[in-house]
Amino acid sequence: ANAVDSIAVKLARMEELAKKASSPDYSQVQVEAMQTELKDLANEINEIVKSTEYDFNKLFTAAGQAISIPIGDGSNIDIFAKDFSFNAQGLNLISDPKTVSSNIKKAITNLNEYQQYLNRQVARVEDATAIIESELESAMGIELDNFTPEVAIETSVYIASQVSQDSPIALDMQANTEPSIALQLLKDGD
Repeated sequence: ANAVDSIAVKLARMEELAKKASSPDYSQVQVEAMQTELKDLANEINEIVKSTEYDFNKLFTAAGQAISIPIGDGSNIDIFAKDFSFNAQGLNLISDPKTVSSNIKKAITNLNEYQQYLNRQVARVEDATAIIESELESAMGIELDNFTPEVAIETSVYIASQVSQDSPIALDMQANTEPSIALQLLKDGD
């Protein structure tokens, strides 16, 4: 699962703990165990936040920088940085479960908005990929859906065998396109 989804799962569990803690159905000992689990989940979220990076950029920390991914044709997919660390310091399910619940709900709302944003960016990437595939199919005269790894291997083997059979022709063709190689071939021929 990706980092955002993992954080969402942990926040959902934290929300569940906050609801349970405010219920009179649980003993003090049970609520203390919930408090411990809540802090553990917050620590796990913070570990995900610290370990998630793209090109040495810790995107989900306060120090994170927005990234821009080129998708061709001068277009970019921009992903802004967002701090998803969760500060559980001072949050106490035993004495104030409503404040804990409120903070968790804010974090969930924040994360949900970011997930929607990411989904829109993923859709843009998929659209760009479809356009590129269409252009490749047009240029190559083949359907990329049918261009499996097996077909790629067969094509590579065929091209390699043709080049090895006609290596002098291939060298001459390459030399004609690259002047430095043409000079090298002339020197080697002496």
